[in-house]
Amino acid sequence: MNPVIEFEPVAVQRPWGGRRLAETFGKKLPPELPYDILFGERGPQPVGEMWEVSDRLEVQSIVRAGSLAGQSLHDLWKNRRAEIFGEAYTSYPAENFPLLIKLLDARKRLSLQVHPTAETCKLLGHGSEPKTEMWYFVDCDETAKVFLGLKPGTTRETFIQAMNDGIVESLLNAVPVKKHDALFVPSGRIHAICEGIMLIEVQQNSDTTYRVHHWNQYTAPNGKPIALNIEESLASLDFSDTAPTRPNTITEPVRCPYFEVQAWHLDTDPPLPRDLARFAIYAIADGTALRGDQTFSAGSFFLAPAGVAADLRATSGTATALQITLPCCP
Repeated sequence: MNPVIEFEPVAVQRPWGGRRLAETFGKKLPPELPYDILFGERGPQPVGEMWEVSDRLEVQSIVRAGSLAGQSLHDLWKNRRAEIFGEAYTSYPAENFPLLIKLLDARKRLSLQVHPTAETCKLLGHGSEPKTEMWYFVDCDETAKVFLGLKPGTTRETFIQAMNDGIVESLLNAVPVKKHDALFVPSGRIHAICEGIMLIEVQQNSDTTYRVHHWNQYTAPNGKPIALNIEESLASLDFSDTAPTRPNTITEPVRCPYFEVQAWHLDTDPPLPRDLARFAIYAIADGTALRGDQTFSAGSFFLAPAGVAADLRATSGTATALQITLPCCP
């Protein structure tokens, strides 16, 4: 059986994170992390994210084992693109691998935020990058919810007034979510992941986030409030986005110009259709999957190169995988 490629995940500290990535998925969470990105918090190091597939300067995925061990995702995309990813991507207009895939543990509510479109990035400059994403929920508290999009009738003026009055939450759609739900979050859509949620995030390769509100729960290490990005947020926010898609279980693929994602219930579904001339990334969302004599537990990710089939099957119980693919041209 042809081998697949596994990368070493990287733990990233976030103030809203916890330690459940270790408890639930067996992830290695070092006690001290070098990625204290924005916030400070006393006590145990809160880990909010595992960057599973990343080709960024600050976090680079490294092949874990096999003949490619020690090579970076960037090396593979730059030097072995046709062989590993497929001939269809040789002219893909991206110097870095175009996707960023993470596991998130939201112990606390994340900031209310928005990501810019490509057009907004051109206006804002400062190295901003567009970001469209989707979420697949792998574990949720009973009362879990996210904020997604604005309520009908919200204008730029009423939104600014609500921010000044401290009542911006009243203008947001609160969307209940549960395990196996999925949501699509295009750039320009205001959103916040609330407490008690673990999810897989598939997104454009971007780390540009403009924060509107911190719910008054985060401060900098010096004790002062964290700076917000009000001007950039208002420029990025789509005020016509008042009817976001409700959660679904992605029995049909989530398709956009930047990625395609579909859930595969290994114990009941036939193999998902895939063009074997192109690579795919697989994420085990729950249960345990087998591939030949390899075992992949929940929270595992691997890349099946062009020409290599996933060949996954469930063990004695249920198991769900996500198949993540990249359209040929954005």
